[in-house]
Amino acid sequence: PVTDSDDLATQKTLGLAYSEAGRYREAIATFEKARRVDPGDPKLLENLGIVKLRMERPAEARDLLRQAIAANANLPVSWNSLGVALYQTRDVAGALDAWEHAAKLDPRQFDALYNLGLVAAEAGQNERAKSALRRFIATAPIPRFGPDLDKARRLLERLER
Repeated sequence: PVTDSDDLATQKTLGLAYSEAGRYREAIATFEKARRVDPGDPKLLENLGIVKLRMERPAEARDLLRQAIAANANLPVSWNSLGVALYQTRDVAGALDAWEHAAKLDPRQFDALYNLGLVAAEAGQNERAKSALRRFIATAPIPRFGPDLDKARRLLERLER
């Protein structure tokens, strides 16, 4: 009965469940059904963008995430995901800016801080990398980010030499 529901919240939840389960076609179909109810919903666009990232279609993800941000520029998950899509489409400068924006909107965007630190270092932007890595190390929860924290500490040590 849930799959036949026209309730927007139900469709969003179902789409997320499909996406998390790796059932991307069903997730897209569910989110598209929800978009027929509310075509401009930025969270739907964000979720569609994330599904496209998971499907390894970064250009499509980038376009959807830009639409989500155009509808609501205060979505840190959209900014973080846009950073991933931009990085995967070889727009390193755009990716760094998107991750920076995500972390400004929500300091708990630990993935954005981590990506920002690693990619800024890779791009030779050492001060930007050090700043992001310090924030990541100081705030990211150990249970979820233990190995990443270790990598961040090692990279920060190298950058500070």
